[in-house]
Amino acid sequence: MVEVGTYRLDHKGDQKQRMVEYRKSEVYLTEMMENICNRMDDYVRARMKSNGQLVVVPLITEKGAMNPIISQLDIIQDSDLNKSLKFYCEGILEEYEEGFVKLLSRDEDNLDIKLCSGVAKLCDQSLDQEDYKFEEEEEQHYSADHMEL
Repeated sequence: MVEVGTYRLDHKGDQKQRMVEYRKSEVYLTEMMENICNRMDDYVRARMKSNGQLVVVPLITEKGAMNPIISQLDIIQDSDLNKSLKFYCEGILEEYEEGFVKLLSRDEDNLDIKLCSGVAKLCDQSLDQEDYKFEEEEEQHYSADHMEL
Protein backbone atom coordinates (compact mmCIF):
# COMPACT_ATOMS: atom_id res chain seq x y z
CA MET A 1 0.00 0.00 0.00
CA VAL A 2 1.13 3.54 -0.70
CA GLU A 3 -0.28 6.88 0.37
CA VAL A 4 -1.49 9.05 -2.51
CA GLY A 5 -3.30 12.30 -2.83
CA THR A 6 -2.63 15.98 -2.79
CA TYR A 7 -0.28 17.75 -0.47
CA ARG A 8 -2.45 20.85 -0.45
CA LEU A 9 -4.26 21.78 2.71
CA ASP A 10 -8.04 22.08 2.74
CA HIS A 11 -9.92 24.80 4.62
CA LYS A 12 -9.50 22.82 7.86
CA GLY A 13 -5.74 22.48 7.45
CA ASP A 14 -5.94 18.79 6.53
CA GLN A 15 -4.36 17.01 3.57
CA LYS A 16 -6.51 14.77 1.43
CA GLN A 17 -4.59 11.50 1.41
CA ARG A 18 -5.68 7.91 0.85
CA MET A 19 -4.06 4.50 0.69
CA VAL A 20 -4.01 2.52 -2.58
CA GLU A 21 -2.31 -0.67 -3.68
CA TYR A 22 1.17 0.08 -4.98
CA ARG A 23 0.42 -1.78 -8.23
CA LYS A 24 -2.41 0.70 -8.91
CA SER A 25 -0.50 3.82 -7.91
CA GLU A 26 0.46 6.43 -10.47
CA VAL A 27 4.13 6.08 -9.47
CA TYR A 28 4.19 2.34 -10.19
CA LEU A 29 2.16 2.57 -13.42
CA THR A 30 4.34 5.38 -14.76
CA GLU A 31 7.53 3.42 -13.98
CA MET A 32 6.06 0.32 -15.61
CA MET A 33 5.16 2.22 -18.79
CA GLU A 34 8.65 3.77 -18.97
CA ASN A 35 10.12 0.27 -19.21
CA ILE A 36 7.49 -1.66 -21.14
CA CYS A 37 8.65 -0.59 -24.59
CA ASN A 38 12.09 -2.10 -23.92
CA ARG A 39 10.41 -5.48 -24.40
CA MET A 40 9.75 -4.56 -28.05
CA ASP A 41 13.43 -5.34 -28.74
CA ASP A 42 12.45 -9.01 -28.50
CA TYR A 43 9.61 -8.75 -31.07
CA VAL A 44 9.51 -8.63 -34.87
CA ARG A 45 6.92 -7.64 -37.42
CA ALA A 46 5.86 -10.38 -39.78
CA ARG A 47 3.14 -11.57 -42.12
CA MET A 48 1.34 -14.87 -41.72
CA LYS A 49 2.27 -17.11 -44.68
CA SER A 50 -1.28 -18.48 -44.75
CA ASN A 51 -3.18 -15.22 -45.20
CA GLY A 52 -0.73 -12.29 -45.27
CA GLN A 53 -2.03 -10.88 -41.99
CA LEU A 54 0.40 -8.47 -40.30
CA VAL A 55 1.40 -9.62 -36.78
CA VAL A 56 3.93 -8.76 -34.09
CA VAL A 57 5.54 -11.79 -32.47
CA PRO A 58 8.20 -12.44 -29.85
CA LEU A 59 11.23 -14.25 -31.24
CA ILE A 60 11.81 -16.19 -28.04
CA THR A 61 9.17 -17.76 -25.75
CA GLU A 62 9.07 -17.11 -22.02
CA LYS A 63 10.84 -20.47 -21.56
CA GLY A 64 13.79 -19.31 -23.70
CA ALA A 65 13.05 -21.40 -26.79
CA MET A 66 12.58 -20.10 -30.33
CA ASN A 67 8.94 -19.19 -30.89
CA PRO A 68 7.35 -22.16 -32.74
CA ILE A 69 5.13 -19.87 -34.81
CA ILE A 70 8.18 -18.41 -36.62
CA SER A 71 7.99 -21.14 -39.27
CA GLN A 72 4.50 -19.91 -40.21
CA LEU A 73 5.70 -16.33 -40.79
CA ASP A 74 7.52 -14.18 -43.28
CA ILE A 75 9.51 -11.78 -41.09
CA ILE A 76 9.59 -8.18 -42.30
CA GLN A 77 13.16 -6.87 -42.20
CA ASP A 78 13.49 -3.22 -41.27
CA SER A 79 16.52 -1.13 -42.11
CA ASP A 80 16.58 -0.13 -38.44
CA LEU A 81 16.67 -3.76 -37.22
CA ASN A 82 13.07 -3.66 -35.97
CA LYS A 83 13.74 -0.71 -33.64
CA SER A 84 10.64 0.96 -35.11
CA LEU A 85 8.41 -1.22 -32.87
CA LYS A 86 10.03 0.27 -29.77
CA PHE A 87 9.78 3.76 -31.27
CA TYR A 88 6.05 3.34 -32.03
CA CYS A 89 5.43 1.90 -28.57
CA GLU A 90 7.13 4.86 -26.90
CA GLY A 91 5.15 7.31 -29.02
CA ILE A 92 1.83 5.68 -28.15
CA LEU A 93 2.62 5.56 -24.44
CA GLU A 94 3.77 9.17 -24.41
CA GLU A 95 0.68 10.42 -26.18
CA TYR A 96 -1.86 8.43 -24.12
CA GLU A 97 -0.02 8.03 -20.79
CA GLU A 98 -2.54 9.94 -18.71
CA GLY A 99 -5.50 7.92 -20.01
CA PHE A 100 -3.62 4.64 -19.63
CA VAL A 101 -2.63 5.40 -16.02
CA LYS A 102 -6.18 6.40 -15.15
CA LEU A 103 -7.66 3.22 -16.64
CA LEU A 104 -4.99 0.86 -15.27
CA SER A 105 -5.43 2.23 -11.76
CA ARG A 106 -8.99 0.90 -11.65
CA ASP A 107 -10.26 -2.68 -11.63
CA GLU A 108 -11.64 -3.02 -15.14
CA ASP A 109 -12.61 -5.89 -17.40
CA ASN A 110 -11.56 -5.99 -21.06
CA LEU A 111 -8.57 -3.70 -20.49
CA ASP A 112 -7.11 -4.56 -23.88
CA ILE A 113 -10.18 -3.23 -25.68
CA LYS A 114 -10.56 -0.20 -23.43
CA LEU A 115 -6.90 0.78 -23.81
CA CYS A 116 -6.59 0.20 -27.55
CA SER A 117 -10.09 1.16 -28.73
CA GLY A 118 -11.29 3.50 -26.01
CA VAL A 119 -8.28 5.49 -24.81
CA ALA A 120 -5.93 5.41 -27.81
CA LYS A 121 -8.53 4.79 -30.54
CA LEU A 122 -6.00 2.65 -32.43
CA CYS A 123 -8.10 -0.52 -32.72
CA ASP A 124 -11.46 -1.08 -34.33
CA GLN A 125 -12.67 -3.50 -31.65
CA SER A 126 -15.37 -2.30 -29.31
CA LEU A 127 -17.10 -3.73 -26.28
CA ASP A 128 -20.33 -3.80 -28.26
CA GLN A 129 -19.07 -6.31 -30.82
CA GLU A 130 -20.49 -9.72 -30.10
CA ASP A 131 -17.80 -11.45 -32.12
CA TYR A 132 -15.19 -10.42 -29.53
CA LYS A 133 -15.57 -13.64 -27.58
CA PHE A 134 -12.64 -16.01 -27.31
CA GLU A 135 -12.53 -19.38 -25.73
CA GLU A 136 -10.29 -18.93 -22.68
CA GLU A 137 -7.82 -21.56 -23.85
CA GLU A 138 -7.64 -20.14 -27.38
CA GLU A 139 -7.01 -16.61 -26.10
CA GLN A 140 -4.19 -17.74 -23.81
CA HIS A 141 -2.51 -19.68 -26.64
CA TYR A 142 -2.92 -16.81 -29.09
CA SER A 143 -1.57 -14.09 -26.79
CA ALA A 144 1.41 -16.24 -25.80
CA ASP A 145 2.46 -16.74 -29.42
CA HIS A 146 1.82 -13.35 -31.06
CA MET A 147 -0.05 -10.09 -31.07
CA GLU A 148 -2.28 -9.17 -33.98
CA LEU A 149 -1.95 -5.70 -35.52
